[in-house]
Amino acid sequence: MRFALAIAAILATASHLNAYELPKVGSGALARELQDFVNAFPVNDVLEYTRVYLSRDKEFQWVLNYMRNEEMRAFLSDVESLPEFATFMDYLLENGLDGYALFDTVKTVMEARLGRVNVHSNLRVTGGLAGYVADVVTAGLVTNMQNLYQNKVATSEVFRNFVSEILSGRYDSLFTSTLTNVHFQRVLHQLRYLDLDDETFYANFYLLLVSKALVHVHN
Repeated sequence: MRFALAIAAILATASHLNAYELPKVGSGALARELQDFVNAFPVNDVLEYTRVYLSRDKEFQWVLNYMRNEEMRAFLSDVESLPEFATFMDYLLENGLDGYALFDTVKTVMEARLGRVNVHSNLRVTGGLAGYVADVVTAGLVTNMQNLYQNKVATSEVFRNFVSEILSGRYDSLFTSTLTNVHFQRVLHQLRYLDLDDETFYANFYLLLVSKALVHVHN
């Protein structure tokens, strides 16, 4: 799960770059390996679903804009101040990926305000946050990502080392921050108070960040 969260965060921040290219530093070895995950992500399909939901679904539109509130800004600030954050960023830099540039884009995307969009699409959608996730996260997407992951583990030393680093336990506070951070928990409490789907928001926070990034860039 920690690996999946890291990949999702990278996808969320990649979309502002030409051809969705991850920022390389030094050898660029890690960026090149993770670029294949970005390339395998069905950007156009997810973008179309996201636009349709923004045009038709008030809950979805409200929640994506709710990400820009003060509690979310405080959450990102807390994450950035964790010792594990600096350690992880240093690891990424040493292995060829500019994690600081990616995180700066996360902050920019979180602050973006999305208006209601007008789209002409024949897509049938389920509705609501849970419906959005069900519509976007197809079995094919999951299978493709799993197969790519297994191939990378089998063939790439750089990628194997990256997975080992994430699973080492050094970054537990970083990868569980959505569970433990007081500001993020206040966001969930507010969603519950408004009778919105806080469980789906929590479980799919990184996917929603991806969605917001794509629409923010392509609107």
